Formats: sequence, C-alpha cells, structure tokens
Amino acid sequence: MLGNFGLIGRNISYSLSPIIHTSFFNYYYELFSLENEKEVEEKLKAKDFDGLNVTVPYKKTVMRFLDSISPLAEKIGSVNTIVNKNGALYGYNTDYYGFEKTLEKVSFNPENKKCLVLGSGGASLSVKQALADRGANVVIISRSGEDNYGNLSKHFDASLIVNTTPVGKYPENDKMPLSLDGFNSLEAVIDINYTPLRSKLLIEAEKKKIKTSGGLTMLVFQARKSAELFEGKAISDEKAEEVEKAMIAFVRNIVFIGMPSCGKSTVGGIVAKKLGKMFFDTDELVEETDGRKPSEIILSEGEKTFRDLETAEIKTISTETGAVISVGGGAVLREENVDALKQNGVLVYLDRPLNELISDDRPLSADIEKLFEERKEFYEKAADIKIKSRDTAEQTAEYVIKSLG
Repeated sequence: MLGNFGLIGRNISYSLSPIIHTSFFNYYYELFSLENEKEVEEKLKAKDFDGLNVTVPYKKTVMRFLDSISPLAEKIGSVNTIVNKNGALYGYNTDYYGFEKTLEKVSFNPENKKCLVLGSGGASLSVKQALADRGANVVIISRSGEDNYGNLSKHFDASLIVNTTPVGKYPENDKMPLSLDGFNSLEAVIDINYTPLRSKLLIEAEKKKIKTSGGLTMLVFQARKSAELFEGKAISDEKAEEVEKAMIAFVRNIVFIGMPSCGKSTVGGIVAKKLGKMFFDTDELVEETDGRKPSEIILSEGEKTFRDLETAEIKTISTETGAVISVGGGAVLREENVDALKQNGVLVYLDRPLNELISDDRPLSADIEKLFEERKEFYEKAADIKIKSRDTAEQTAEYVIKSLG
C-alpha cells in the first residue's frame, strides 16, 4: 500500500483534513484542488492514490467514475470517500456518520419533528438521509424549489435548522442564510461549515438560548470513518474526541476582554508565548494603522472616531485562527465587535480589583468606578469564561490556560 491519500475539491487550501487525518494515522495526505469535472475524471482514472476524500462540488460527480458504491452512499446519492482496492475504486459516504455525531453533540432527537435543511448539494443529501432515518419530517429549503427562502413562514414550527450552504463562511462571515425571527419552536441549529467555528447564524441562535453546533464535529468524525476505511483499522471514540478537542484548540482564538489596565495585554502575551501562538493587541493595531495612540485619537477627534477604527481592526483580526487577542476595555460596548470576536474565539473576561487599575494616559478611565458600572454587564454578557486575576500575571496566565482545557 502506498499510503497515499488526499482530498479533492475546489478552493480547498483552507482545509483542516490533512491535520485531522495525520492525527489518526501517520500516512501521507495532500490536497488536490481541481477546477472542473474533467480534472476530476483524470485524477480518478489515473488511480495514483490509495484513498481520497471528496468535497464540494464533486460529491455527486465522482459517482460515475467508480467501480462500486456502498449501499448507504447509493441511497444518499453522494460519495465523499473513495478507496482504491487493487485498481478498483469503491465509494462510500462518511458525512452521514459525521452528522450522526453532531446530532448526539446537541442532544437532539429528530423523531417526528420538522427539520429544515438549507441547501441541496452533496452534504445536504447526507444530512437529509440521516434525519429521515431517525424519523424526522425533513424539508429541503432551496433558492427555487417548492420550499424556498420566500415562503419560510410555512415552516416556523421547525425544531431544527441545518445549514449546508456556504453562506456564512469566510470571507462572507457577516452573512446568514436566513433570519431566526419567527422560528419559535427551535431546539437546535447546526451549521456544517467550520470556518469560522461559530457562524453568525450560530451566534444568533446562542443569543436565543438555542443549542448549536458548528461543522468541526462533523468534519472530524466523518474523517474518522474515512480513515478507518483507508487503513482497515478501528479508531476509538476516545481518540476521535481527543482529535476534535485538539483541532478546536488549534483553530480557536483566545480573546481577552476587561477593564482598561486589568492586564489583558500582559497576561495575553504570556499565554501566547506559553502556547506558541501569535499575539495581537487591537489598541496597537489601531496605532499602527492610524499613526496615533488611542488616547490621542480620542482627545483630538472624539471617542466615536476611535471606536470606528477599533471595530475595523477587530473585524480583521477576528478572522485569524489560533491567535491570542487583547481588545480595548470598551470594545464590548459594540455588539458587532463581540459577535465578530466570538466567531473564532473564546472570550476571557479578566476581572481585576478596581483599586489595582490605573488611568494614566487613558482619557476615558478617569473615574474607574463609574466606568466599571457602565461596562460590567457588557463584560459579563460577552464572556465565555470569567477569570479573577491572581497575584502575578504569570499565575493568571497559567490559570487561564488551565481553565481553557
């Protein structure tokens, strides 16, 4: 066996599949970005691989070039895994298993419930089948079908929404495929995209206290099943969970919020160094872009001008992966900032006693107690984790790392 595996698709440079697969088995895995169906046909006919994963837009295309298709993949009408067995190509669908695991993660039982699936591509077919096999009333929402985005009010009684469209992925992460207003029976919302970790759709669902899951779980667990087919060996649940946890830590940003001078930059810098991550301070980014310190901007042009510059930097830096970010004390006052930071980050509220805060060169911090009263609810609401400062920045940083797991 060559141990030669990979992923075929279009625009796949962002894919995490090589890291995930080599975490399961130490085989060679590469990306093959193919521009059209002719290139797909040439790749499959060359048979210069032991196994391939398939992603958009070729999950249906590959089926006509295979020698055998598993009953499940045939039933679904979509193949995302191909195994070369002595020159014969066998097709499977492991997206089905990845979505099964996602349903488990959100503790959602679809039996006798209306479930909306947004999109009609290859991934949609797998999701639809998994839900139907569990007794769901599945409705496919497409742009031009009988059930479309123009008549969603017919389905306000849905219990689950699954987004299988690319709407909400980077770089258009400020978009949602639909509004959740009116869907008052929702129990869960799933977005199978994983860039960003939490799409705008998921963040809106979280605000409504609805259970959510992004696409990383589905990605890891479909990869697990594919890797088992490639190697002919089982992978334990514990190993798969370990890989998923490692991938979240790899991609996720750690974002520090809190009062001015609470130690966000100092602690954040230590955390970044200990974890081998890049560190960014949005106040410094504003200064690099504008040429003036935040205090100079506020004194000369007012707070709004500074906040606008800050928001622009936050929206850019929040698209980073695996970074540590410190934001200004007032960044949480704008919901758009918090939403942008949450898409790929966990927000750590650094809570330090007011008598330890200083206001030098901070025109908005002259009255610390008043400022804290104005902002404390914003910090509490935005935070994913709240950390009380320890005796030293080093100790605080260690506690943050321990708390993140």
